[in-house]
Amino acid sequence: MRRTYLGFLPALLVGLALSGTRLGGSQEPLLLVASAVTGLLVVLQLRLPTALFPVAGAAVALLLALDSAPEGMALGPHAATLAGTALGAFACLLLVADLSERASKGWQRIALRVLGSWGAASATLVYALRWLTP
Repeated sequence: MRRTYLGFLPALLVGLALSGTRLGGSQEPLLLVASAVTGLLVVLQLRLPTALFPVAGAAVALLLALDSAPEGMALGPHAATLAGTALGAFACLLLVADLSERASKGWQRIALRVLGSWGAASATLVYALRWLTP
């Protein structure tokens, strides 16, 4: 998880800077796919190459940041909203990383796998509902 920080924070800042441009916008389908895939990876407990973690962290952070642009705000509240998004996203990453690294007992590892399966299922359901509703 510590390697994920290397890609996450810089990509988050770049994505937030670009979020108000034409590159920003609805990244929801890609975010849902990324959530489902990462949830499945947690469930399966696959050992991935360590070089993949900064890339995966950067991809998720960039998608999240590009999708976080508030609409119709003055410059001050707009910047404050983006700063709050950056702090919240990085705090969530730190919390998840800490919890996953501390999970050493068998029941804790199972609880992580259950949470991963819930995340994957939730993302899949939201993605399906997105296509079924007009």
